[in-house]
Formats: sequence, C-alpha cells, structure tokens
Amino acid sequence: MITLTQRLRENGLKVTPQRLSIFGLLLETKEHPSAEAIYEVVKSSMPSISFNTVYKTLGSLAESGLIKKLVVEENHYRFDADTRPHAHLLCIQCSSLEDIPGEYGRKVQLMRKEFANEFERTIFSEELYFFGYCRKCEPNNQQ
Repeated sequence: MITLTQRLRENGLKVTPQRLSIFGLLLETKEHPSAEAIYEVVKSSMPSISFNTVYKTLGSLAESGLIKKLVVEENHYRFDADTRPHAHLLCIQCSSLEDIPGEYGRKVQLMRKEFANEFERTIFSEELYFFGYCRKCEPNNQQ
C-alpha cells in the first residue's frame, strides 16, 4: 500500500507535517470541505498553522494532481481527494456538495473523449455539477 509520504514524493512535493495532515484529512472524508473548514480542523492539532499555509498547501496539492479544486461559485472553492472523473450534486439550499455514485464517472470520461474528438481539442480536466437538493433539503422529504 502506498503511503501518504510516497504519494507526495511521487508527485514532486516535499513531505511536511502540514501537507501530510491536510492531504490525510481530505483522503479520510467524503465531504468536500472549503479551505476555511480544513483550516479549522487542522488548527486543532497544529495550533501554530496559519490559514495562508493551509491555502498554499491546498494549491500545491491541487497543482500536483493529488486533489481537485472544485469551483462551487465565483471565488469559493471546495477540495476533493477523489481525482477520478465523477459528477457532483450541489444543493441549492444548503450548498452541500456530494459525489454522485454509480457509472457517472465512466460517463464523464466518455463525454471528455467525445468532446475532445469532435472539437479537436486537448481536454485535461472537467467538472460536472448537477444542481438540486440534497436528501436533507429535498422539499418532498420535509414534514
């Protein structure tokens, strides 16, 4: 099994306690936390860490391809350690962001290939969002 340290090194990143903590946190969650939320969690075990360090670390991890930086709205990002092609559902009421399970990852890959072929373009990434309600906010689930 490949360790966090090995994954960082394989992707050209220096191994630091901050990177290990932030990357480990993202790998352990299905949530898509913001930089602010990650900062709050990491700060509890590393009180001297700054928000700037968290933000720069997230940028390095995203640039190296270890995580995805998801654009939720203008200048508001969430982070995802699942870098495989997949779609997300963004709740229009509470702004929760969740992975859409099933074969959608394969379908997203096919869409990328078809688009690249049809328009003769090099496509290196994609983000597919569905906008609706999460289970908690779904109007039909309200009592």
